[in-house]
Amino acid sequence: MDKRRFFSKFYFVLLTCLLMLSCSKDVNSADWTYCCKSQETKYYYDAESINFLPKNIIRVWMITIPRSGDERLSSIPERRKSYPAAWSYEKALLEINCIDNTWSILALTLYNDKDKVIQSTKSPKPYPEYAEPDSTPDLINKTICSLKDSKKKPQKGR
Repeated sequence: MDKRRFFSKFYFVLLTCLLMLSCSKDVNSADWTYCCKSQETKYYYDAESINFLPKNIIRVWMITIPRSGDERLSSIPERRKSYPAAWSYEKALLEINCIDNTWSILALTLYNDKDKVIQSTKSPKPYPEYAEPDSTPDLINKTICSLKDSKKKPQKGR
């Protein structure tokens, strides 16, 4: 498998397991707002930390949480291929290009069920991935990019 294809799959797995690192403020007190859900996971973004950059680029902290304990358990065999066995949830810093419909993971942290970091990484040169239509990354991109277009504060909860 060539290197580019490997990283493409690697980043897709990471997006599916979005994680956030603490930056200049405490992400545990973040304003987590519902974004979307997949079959096994709910995705939230920190409405307080959205950073609108030039050229329709947005940086946002995301958190991925299993929809239920049973769904977490059912996802463990697949996640163990690339994640530690103690995985519970993850946080990620994403960079989204609203024009090209691409995304990159800039930072990723895995947590256990006691909110302790079990693994953390930063991407020094993140590779932008195209968000396939009707995929979870596409839905995340559309949701986050619509915040810039609408210039309104997102709704809480769901």
